[in-house]
Amino acid sequence: MSRRAAFLTAGSASVPFWKFVAADAGAALFGVPLAFGLAYFFTDQIKAIMADVHRAERWLGLAGLLALAAMLVVGVWRWHRRVGKENLDEEPAEGHSPPP
Repeated sequence: MSRRAAFLTAGSASVPFWKFVAADAGAALFGVPLAFGLAYFFTDQIKAIMADVHRAERWLGLAGLLALAAMLVVGVWRWHRRVGKENLDEEPAEGHSPPP
């Protein structure tokens, strides 16, 4: 997936073909063995890793909901404050008649 983005970026940035091939080969020489090595060493713990990932997803979901609720509360508070200020600006001062 990320290689497609690299192809598109290299093409739109007019990177010479030989530079792109060298960079892509260097990334592949590092990335592919790293990915396979991690997969080989962590295969035995995949169930525990997936349980941890699901637990983290739940906490991140809860944090997202709390952030959304906080943004909603702040937005409503600001709206009420602005509406209240506009109403105060419209009311005439005591002892003065409203403008015609």
